[in-house]
Amino acid sequence: MFDLSVVAQGGRWILQDDDGEELGRYESRAAALAAALDYARVDEECRVVLVCDDEGEWDEAVVEPPRLH
Repeated sequence: MFDLSVVAQGGRWILQDDDGEELGRYESRAAALAAALDYARVDEECRVVLVCDDEGEWDEAVVEPPRLH
C-alpha cells in the first residue's frame, strides 16, 4: 500500500497523500522525498512513495527514518 506520492507537474514536484491532497510543492524530486521522510519519522517506519515524472513514468522510492543508536 502506498500512502504518499510525489508527482511532477509544471516543473515542480508535489507531495500528495493517499487521498490526493497536496502536502507541499518542491523544487526537486529530492526535496519532495525529503519531505516524505518527515512522515516516516513520525511513526519510525519506512515509507514506499510512488513517484511520477513529467513524462508520466511511475517509479517507487523508499524513504527510511534515521536509525537511532
